[in-house]
Amino acid sequence: MSLIYLTPYREATGGGAHPTDAMIVREDFILHVPIGPAINPVSKTNWEGTGVAPDIAVPAVEAFDKAYALAVEKLAAKASDPERKAAYDWILTGMKAKADPPRVDEKTLKTYVGVYGERKISFENGALIYQRTGPKYRLVPLTGTLFAAEGLDYFRVEFVVKDGKAVEIIGIYDNGTRDSSPRTRGERLNGQ
Repeated sequence: MSLIYLTPYREATGGGAHPTDAMIVREDFILHVPIGPAINPVSKTNWEGTGVAPDIAVPAVEAFDKAYALAVEKLAAKASDPERKAAYDWILTGMKAKADPPRVDEKTLKTYVGVYGERKISFENGALIYQRTGPKYRLVPLTGTLFAAEGLDYFRVEFVVKDGKAVEIIGIYDNGTRDSSPRTRGERLNGQ
């Protein structure tokens, strides 16, 4: 059997190995004092002061996201139901973009600006803006062509690019539904 050692923070543990016993110093003060060494029966060593290194080392602030992504990857690999696999892939795409945000240059972003049926893409303050009917949503890149709509956790927009030009956008929903909107006008919006 193979075990992977995971620490709560994905960094080496503090190294406290020795068992302790409580000793009353004063009525309101108790001291825990080591009473002997802890020896690993296999390695015949002790980890006091050195700690135990994790199998997957990441900074403490990234530990939860890394552990979560690893768990979802394992679940996605085992999923036989297409809807469940799609849900895991949705999560993984977002996690990967969060861990390593893609950079899409302004020139490329501006090639996506246009009207796609009832959907409009504009460029404002250095970002793409999505509007169908009603409110506008800032698009956050997940890849070079896939974007999350900020504030709509269940919706993403993917640009279909042919010969360097966006020819349609696909609205992708977290339940697996997709709908396509071919580009109907390519003029730039908002004077861009």
